[in-house]
Amino acid sequence: MDAPAYTLDGTQQWCTGIKGECYGTLRRQRWGLGGLTDGRIAALATTTGDQRWSKQIATSEEYCPDIQGTPTVADGRLYVSGITEGLVAADTADGNVLWRTTVVDEDYGNTIPSPAVTAETAYVNTQHGGLVEMDIADGLIRWRSVENGDNQPSAAGDVV
Repeated sequence: MDAPAYTLDGTQQWCTGIKGECYGTLRRQRWGLGGLTDGRIAALATTTGDQRWSKQIATSEEYCPDIQGTPTVADGRLYVSGITEGLVAADTADGNVLWRTTVVDEDYGNTIPSPAVTAETAYVNTQHGGLVEMDIADGLIRWRSVENGDNQPSAAGDVV
């Protein structure tokens, strides 16, 4: 697939070929980070489209069928949902997986929407297993809601 980048006025800045397809990418400083349909994550230079790194983080049996949500970037980590039954945290510098947490079982479905991340916590909504809160240091689950997640993205913020 071709991965193009555009300026705010709609001018194409560059276009690069990349193996696989991508449902969403992020721009963070100089790198675009994204999840691909073949279970890989990749980083591209946002100024040129040159690939910095690519890591296989899921087998064909694990991605569902793709990494569908746009990964979330926070404090040097890339949080990727859309992996069967779990959430993966990877280092943005090299794509190395820091932790992987199973948040649902096969009866609950997958974590498809993009995760929300705060200073110490990641929130991911699941298709049928509700909202799940995890510690970003190690991926340990703190709690889960009893409501059906209904495949909606989670949100985080202060209560006012």
